Amino acid sequence: MSTLAYPLGLEPNVGSFEFGPNLSSEVLDRLIGNVEGKRILEVGVGNGSNAVALALAGARVIAVDSDADRVAAARALAEQHGVRIELHHGDLAELPFIRADAIDMAFSIYSLQAVEDLGRVFRQVERVLRNEGTLTVTLPHPLEYCTDADSPGALRISRSLFSEDQVGWSGAGVEGTIYAHSLSTVFREMSRSNLRVDMVLEPQPTVTADSPYRSSKADWIPATLVIRGRKEGV
Repeated sequence: MSTLAYPLGLEPNVGSFEFGPNLSSEVLDRLIGNVEGKRILEVGVGNGSNAVALALAGARVIAVDSDADRVAAARALAEQHGVRIELHHGDLAELPFIRADAIDMAFSIYSLQAVEDLGRVFRQVERVLRNEGTLTVTLPHPLEYCTDADSPGALRISRSLFSEDQVGWSGAGVEGTIYAHSLSTVFREMSRSNLRVDMVLEPQPTVTADSPYRSSKADWIPATLVIRGRKEGV
């Protein structure tokens, strides 16, 4: 299955916070740290597992998603595990239910590739973050959707890295498209939104035999871009 479909096809895992397909490292874990008592915003709920994992670790979680089915699934998962999450169905760039300077940290995991205007989202998240609060975003890495594995040990460039056209994907009988956000676009829109980029990671995937996202490209290129912005004090 294409990594662009993440987290489609995965069973919710509330035992840990997951940043993307086949990712696991101490460096990524340090982006979370101790969340007990912290107020955390998740922009896009995926399958709900990250919001529940944070709540189980003692965080006060607010989550928003534009897809009503994903919100319902996250609510059911939270009830199953006996945790409370404040869930909202709506535009990812509309956060009127959160007052300014109220959030300690925010995450958006494989959600913003569905959004054309990143700046709208970043400005709203910046408004609700406390000073020095962070927003961590993961997106499909451009090299993942610009290359194909022709044969073992060989890659072929199949799409221009400069193209701004949407990218199609399919998996598990479902099809969709994403916006091709480059690293420079994410960096620029964060900076314009008063979010100082202090971390950029391109982690190597660790593919296991039971992963639905198996690909020979994993030994050559990153599948995921991780970028963190920190709200500048006024």
